[in-house]
Amino acid sequence: MFDNRHRIYLFCGYYGSGKTNLSMNVAIQQRKAGKSVILFDCDMINSYDCSTQYHEILESQGVQCVHQIFANSNLEAPSFTGEYRQIVDKKDITAVVDLGGDEAGAVVIGGYATEILAENRFSCYYVLNAYRNLSIEDTVINIGKIQAAMRLPITGLVNNSNLGTQTNLQVVLDSMEFVQQVSQSAKLPIVATSIKQQVLSTAQTIPNPYPIHIYTKSLDNCEMEV
Repeated sequence: MFDNRHRIYLFCGYYGSGKTNLSMNVAIQQRKAGKSVILFDCDMINSYDCSTQYHEILESQGVQCVHQIFANSNLEAPSFTGEYRQIVDKKDITAVVDLGGDEAGAVVIGGYATEILAENRFSCYYVLNAYRNLSIEDTVINIGKIQAAMRLPITGLVNNSNLGTQTNLQVVLDSMEFVQQVSQSAKLPIVATSIKQQVLSTAQTIPNPYPIHIYTKSLDNCEMEV
């Protein structure tokens, strides 16, 4: 499960893995535990799913959001502000960082790698969705590329396999073999398996279950599915 002793939580994963939703859940959970939390959006590519879309939900829960200046615009080169230095400079906050699906967002964190390693209070999780169009080999290759770009080690895998609104316990169970094979190939532990609150009571066979809320987007605003 996520190490509560750490101050910086980094989430990366292929597009559609659900890392944004997972990042939001972790940020809100940390805030409920009494910590001062900032969620940093480093997704330079997928502006539709990035966590800035959900800032109203996060801020209503007491979680501050930091995102690139040109997030959700049609500009080709988003600019990252000095606010991202809070990740390493503000030792009194818990930083939850939503990285992109490839090396682009990871490069931002790479600029702070030396300081993050020196503090040594971070976890970096690769978020997996077995139902995306990536083979085991391609997933391991993507893990290696992201690690190289951010100059930090990925410390564990999170099984966040889902089929959207069709996700049930069997969908999660059927994903386990794929995730275990990635774990063996990448030599990384599976630290948690996310599962919707609604089916948690039937999840006794799931190792390290992590209950999550699903955050959805309507046309006009953001809503929480409970």
